[in-house]
Amino acid sequence: MGSLRFSFGGMLAQAPCFNANFATVFIGIETPNEASLRETKKFQNLRKGGTMLDKVHAIQRAGLEVWSGMILGFDNDDTGIFESQRRFIREARIVNALVNMLVAIPKTPLYARLMREGRFDTADEPIYGTNVIPLKMTRTELRDGAFAVMRDLYLPEAYFDRLDALYLELRLKPEQARMRYLQGHPGKWLRINALFLAQAIGVFLRLMWGVPDATLRREYRKRLWRVLRLRPEPVVLRLYALKCAIHYHLHTMIWHRRNLGMGVEIQWKAQEIADQPITPRRRTAP
Repeated sequence: MGSLRFSFGGMLAQAPCFNANFATVFIGIETPNEASLRETKKFQNLRKGGTMLDKVHAIQRAGLEVWSGMILGFDNDDTGIFESQRRFIREARIVNALVNMLVAIPKTPLYARLMREGRFDTADEPIYGTNVIPLKMTRTELRDGAFAVMRDLYLPEAYFDRLDALYLELRLKPEQARMRYLQGHPGKWLRINALFLAQAIGVFLRLMWGVPDATLRREYRKRLWRVLRLRPEPVVLRLYALKCAIHYHLHTMIWHRRNLGMGVEIQWKAQEIADQPITPRRRTAP
């Protein structure tokens, strides 16, 4: 886990993680909104050396896939932040982004400030998914916008387009240290590639048998067939099969989250109605 400082000044070429066969790095990018980064004092993502997009691309060109954590609901965020997040993640070729609403943790400066400003939801289970009351949008806009961003990022076309941009267009090479080592050991090279291929086939068969949605199964077959034609290396085939499995997990999680959210909102509305005082109707004369 790191920050965009990781991409600065030759650090990539010297980073021990490359010789240790690291394939991915998780970076707390948080937001493309520079005002929000200054608000949270995350200045390391704003240092000289190019835009945040440039820094992510530099890490990818060096051979690491970037996963990211993104946050919505800073004081400088208005409703335009949702599209900004979508655009940044797409252009950054970040396949797996974890998007959450800002939450105030007790005994932190944010918690203390929100308590002073009367913008902290004290409920044990906040109905809007966060205890932060946003400044430049309503709580409903934040909750619904955050869900929509996650839903849109993991639509099959959006997800696999980012994956293809990274591995088929940029042609990022996964596990470079291992591959360099295996070039000098033909026997081990053969065994590990046979293992990778067997794992890719195993994951593919489990997806075809275990995913109930025929549309998703068809999408996974289409994407794996495309990578088989364009980059048939076993290490890439295994990676794509695993990315299909990750997509199915996230797709299912988002579906359940949507249904749970709908149920909670219905429960809240019912409670709101139940709490209203009952006014007796006046009886009119016959």
